[in-house]
Amino acid sequence: MEAIAQANAALGSWRLDECELYVTLEPCPMCAGAILNARVGRVWFGARDPAFGACGGVTNLFMEDFPHSPALVGGVLEEECRQVLSDFFAGLRSRVH
Repeated sequence: MEAIAQANAALGSWRLDECELYVTLEPCPMCAGAILNARVGRVWFGARDPAFGACGGVTNLFMEDFPHSPALVGGVLEEECRQVLSDFFAGLRSRVH
């Protein structure tokens, strides 16, 4: 959502229909809603999220009858993205203990 806000500010528009979004993890329902509202043209994601994924992991909000759904490309460098996420959260857990 922060990337969407920054893109809106940089372009001076709430419409991002000519933009593409690249993320390591499949968007959740909240992020999918922000993507729909911003009219992002295409979403590229790496790892699927079997718990909260809204691009096919649990549900696919972009298959619903919204007026501006983005094109989806999933599984891009999936294992590498999964490892980046795993390492990041392992690092957070190690700082807590």
